[in-house]
Amino acid sequence: MYKNFAETPEPLRAHLGETSPERRARIEAMIARYPDLAPDELAELVRWYRREASAMDVALIASNEAVSEAFGAFCRAHVAPFSLRDKAITVLLSAGVAGLFAFGLLAEAS
Repeated sequence: MYKNFAETPEPLRAHLGETSPERRARIEAMIARYPDLAPDELAELVRWYRREASAMDVALIASNEAVSEAFGAFCRAHVAPFSLRDKAITVLLSAGVAGLFAFGLLAEAS
């Protein structure tokens, strides 16, 4: 009923942007030891999540029962739902929309 994505052929795996099995095994080993990681390992894990991990990688690791609890703790501690940059863009876009709306009301009133 369920497909084992670990058995996905290499060309399809590359198409999905999936991390190599060896790299994912290293990441899972670090996650299993979380929060007892050296600072450089934690930096590598954060960098992997932000720069390398595909949605498939995150799903495969999150669904691995051996590390899912530690992965959840890592994500809660180190993966912000919105970065400062995302928040700044949201504020600027909202201000722009509000400005356009106000301009439209002023133009209509005169």
